[in-house]
Amino acid sequence: MSHAHLAADLAAKAVAELEFEFTLQVELAEHDPVLESLMQRLDDAGCFDTLVGAGATCSVELQFITPARTAQEALNGAAAAVQRAFQGAKVTRIVPAPDTPSTGSA
Repeated sequence: MSHAHLAADLAAKAVAELEFEFTLQVELAEHDPVLESLMQRLDDAGCFDTLVGAGATCSVELQFITPARTAQEALNGAAAAVQRAFQGAKVTRIVPAPDTPSTGSA
């Protein structure tokens, strides 16, 4: 295969990633001592792009700026990482940033 064909083939397979910004409001299991180790656990789960805000007991807001091909992929990845970091956590609300692509974007 020539270099031109290889480059064209790679370009056809490449899918551009966008950056999605959103906040997940998460309710943690009551028995989880979250605040002491919150940042370390998120880091260990791959949430390197997370800004944390704590509210009521066992409730946190996690702001993400995440590269992905679709908004749904970004949300699913973030929710899965939160589940890995905090077993039993429930995403209670998703708040997209005003200028981020919507979940309907492809």
